[in-house]
Amino acid sequence: ASPGGEVLPLSGNFRSRPEVIGAVNAIGERLLPDYTPLRVGAVPAQPQPPGEGPAVELLLTAKEGWDADGIELDPVTDGRTPLNQLAEARFLAARLRELADQGVERGEMVVLLRAFTRLDAYEDSLERAGLRPYVVGGRGYWSQQQVADVCALLATIANPLDDQALLGALASPACGVVPDTLWLLRAAVGRGRHLWPAVAQAAGQGEEEGVDPERLAQIPAEELARLRAFAETLAELRRRAAALPLAELIDAAVTETGYDLAVLMRPAGESRFANVRKLMRLAAEFEAAEGRDLRGLLDFLAARAEADADAQAATAVEGHDGVRIMTIHSAKGLEFGVVAIPHLSRGLLPAVRTPMLTIGHEPEQPRVGMQLRRLGARGVDLYAQRELCEEDQRRQAEEELRLFHVGATRAQERLLLSGVVAPSPPSRESHGRAVVERIVAAFEIDRERDSTVAIPAPESRPGMDATFEPSQIPVRLNLASPEQATRLTSLRREAEGARELGAGPAPLVALPTPAEPTRGALSYTAISSHGDGPAELFADRATEAPSDQPAAGGGVVRGRAVHALLEWSQANGWREPGPDLIARVAASGEVGAATSLPEEELIAPVRSWLDSRFFAERVRHAERSRVEVPLLIEVAGTVLRGSIDLLVEGEGAPPLIVDYKTDRLDGATPAELASRYEVQQAIYALAVAEARDVEEVELAYVFLERAGEPVIARRGPSELVAARIQLETEIERLRDAAA
Repeated sequence: ASPGGEVLPLSGNFRSRPEVIGAVNAIGERLLPDYTPLRVGAVPAQPQPPGEGPAVELLLTAKEGWDADGIELDPVTDGRTPLNQLAEARFLAARLRELADQGVERGEMVVLLRAFTRLDAYEDSLERAGLRPYVVGGRGYWSQQQVADVCALLATIANPLDDQALLGALASPACGVVPDTLWLLRAAVGRGRHLWPAVAQAAGQGEEEGVDPERLAQIPAEELARLRAFAETLAELRRRAAALPLAELIDAAVTETGYDLAVLMRPAGESRFANVRKLMRLAAEFEAAEGRDLRGLLDFLAARAEADADAQAATAVEGHDGVRIMTIHSAKGLEFGVVAIPHLSRGLLPAVRTPMLTIGHEPEQPRVGMQLRRLGARGVDLYAQRELCEEDQRRQAEEELRLFHVGATRAQERLLLSGVVAPSPPSRESHGRAVVERIVAAFEIDRERDSTVAIPAPESRPGMDATFEPSQIPVRLNLASPEQATRLTSLRREAEGARELGAGPAPLVALPTPAEPTRGALSYTAISSHGDGPAELFADRATEAPSDQPAAGGGVVRGRAVHALLEWSQANGWREPGPDLIARVAASGEVGAATSLPEEELIAPVRSWLDSRFFAERVRHAERSRVEVPLLIEVAGTVLRGSIDLLVEGEGAPPLIVDYKTDRLDGATPAELASRYEVQQAIYALAVAEARDVEEVELAYVFLERAGEPVIARRGPSELVAARIQLETEIERLRDAAA
């Protein structure tokens, strides 16, 4: 390059309308350091964008009030999605539906997410609005469950002695056996031996050498029926495999095992089954080029999975016209007519532990920082640890803001920004402050009513003789009310035209409501009913029923309802559930039919917990907390499974296991009742210590009737060893009793 050369920034944007560029500039100048404004690269073809209203909009959803009485948002598959984020998804879908009604093509719309954390809410909301959503990229075609299931089924047809493929096929809807059955099949043949002989014997296809019949005898009758049907179908498919074209073999495999119907009956089943149809096309292309070779096809698919960044099969049918859902990362380099970027209330920094060692970015003599961690106390930052971590957080936040800028500049005609906002600004500044909070603060936007933001006109690129008018960003508030909830949940699904007989996917029939399970907490003595097979030790969640009350009675329902409300509270910033939510939880299929329990009996334990000093000091402001954490641990050849109500973790402190108890104290003290759960405490402590690779854990048994008096215990190395010995002894005792 010439020494006298000049560096010119590439600031011309030939993609977006001037209004979009102006809005992006106004936001970028306030959010990004050293921001270079974009210039208009070309005059738009039309004076106004398609549809009605300004080209850029800001949709703000109120954070609070969505759990109030009379508000029903019809929660979707992922019940852990906070109601305010579900309301945001519904609000955005309603606006996109308005644009579609005004002539904007659905295929021109895209929803860009930072991550697929709340994907179910957006898929469901767009589907309700008649916008036919489908997911592109992010998760990747080769990581789709349908692709893994069908590949496992094909590999089993090619070789039933492929244990990994066989286990995948058995667990998939092609067979559908439960994990305990898989455990028993493996136990029946032992380690280091193929699984298929156990499957064949369990299916009644003769006795195999080296298979333990006692293990197979523990498999329930309905599970044996599934194995028998699968084995018979597999034998028939193997017999015909060499004569069928590969695409037809896939079609026969998914049809004759019932896998196709199982997928189509799920939400968005037709879109999910598109992944199977794509496999059929790949198989046909492979056969045309390489010949009919099932093993070769499997190797080809495995190689593609490793090397190909192929996106998810985007269309459910040819010529699909629907709203795409993508990650911002996967949209880089692309452009769309209408871009919607929701969930801007997501924090900019991930919830990760502070590194123990940090090194600066200086090329020479870089700074070094360390954190000294101490059991039972906060970590101590040494050297330049604090300033290095601060700089790293700032860099991460700036990178997230640049990524948001990339997403916004994908828009050609319209840009919709959406997020959940609190009723008042955050009390303190932080690098992790969400994009929507930064925008609201930067433009001093009213959080309680609709408003507009004035945007200066952008400049044109050098050599372009054009000027543009200033514009506005309308700010629309989505405030919680029964009337607004009704508008957000109105269905706009389009009626499908009549199909010819035999065309299209199979019709779906309504599934019968499953019978209410009567199993509450499985008592420890029930291990003996499993022999020395897999045992399930569930957390004891309900009041111990008095002798004149059946175990599945009101105490169990009350316990489940209270736990569900506590789970919701944790997912919603530890807020108190409202009356309408309490009624819905009490009547849900998971909890049981609506009971005669007064509302106060369900909310009182939750209030007791939220008002307790222990909660305020140890849980409310914890760095990380998770609810319903699954546990799986093997002790003395027995698999113990269950879930932990609440796991709290923080820097320099041992993991804290919180177990809620809805037992009625009836004059006893919490410490007296906690002694009943010694075996459960041993399981929890051992499982968390091994999973987190720590030498010490802390347990808190919180009897919600008196949540301010938790029973707290620590288990160090010696106690953990004693816990394993205690469990081994208990299991052996039960085995002896069952012998």
